Amino acid sequence: MKNSKIKIIGITGATGVLGRKLIIKLKNYNLIIFKGDISIKQNVYSWVNRNNFDAVIHLAAIVSTTKVSKGKNKALKVNYFGTKYLIDALIINQKKNNKKTWFFFASSSHVYSFSKNKKKEESKVKPLSYYGSLKDKAEKYLLKKSSLINICIGRIFSFTDVKQNKSFFLPSIYHKIKEEEAVSYYKLYREIRDFISVDDIIRALIMLMRINYRGVINICNGKEVNLFNIYKTISKYLGKKVIKKRPYKNFNILVGDNSQLKKIGFKANHNIKDIITNYHKNITA
Repeated sequence: MKNSKIKIIGITGATGVLGRKLIIKLKNYNLIIFKGDISIKQNVYSWVNRNNFDAVIHLAAIVSTTKVSKGKNKALKVNYFGTKYLIDALIINQKKNNKKTWFFFASSSHVYSFSKNKKKEESKVKPLSYYGSLKDKAEKYLLKKSSLINICIGRIFSFTDVKQNKSFFLPSIYHKIKEEEAVSYYKLYREIRDFISVDDIIRALIMLMRINYRGVINICNGKEVNLFNIYKTISKYLGKKVIKKRPYKNFNILVGDNSQLKKIGFKANHNIKDIITNYHKNITA
């Protein structure tokens, strides 16, 4: 169902994995795509000033933790200042147009630290990486502005897509297993994450937009996935030998609590097996 109050939607990061699929799902709206360098203030202000947005979905970011670590200055400009310029411009523009814009910020589970307990929105923030610290920095700035504009911060947990490059976990491990005869990935046994499909993320985002959700919310499956089991599943698909795991007493666990997401009627349609199967089918098609 389309929200009659939302007609004009601005999207940044439209060429990314999430952006491409989001555009397809929102084809019945008037979509205005940001093009150019979001770290340049003039570009952002010009784009906002030319349009009277009902909603803006901000997906643009340098996502690869490796790229962020190697290019910290560029990542700071894009991931933090790009967000700052965007929200500042929107606040000024909505005063001129006498209406509040709904703003979605794609944050990350990287703002959290490892824990045995599922991460709730109010859980302590302790970024795992420089990428996570930039998301946290942007979140803090947005929350200071939340009385002036309708802001939704979606902390998105691990996801994958066939279009992702090999710097991401699933594509990386898939191709490593495919190219090598027998590889031991027993270290993965200690790593536990929470995976959600891109399609489910898009559904959640649209649901949040339709109800004008405000505040911080986890976008996740809420289920533990041992990365070693991903290795086993891929190995079986590719006909590779599985190297048995070694026991670990300590685990690095990062799993989200999606209770708030469930309250708005969300239920994930895909589990990790679906995600791996779909990836394998697309790669071998």
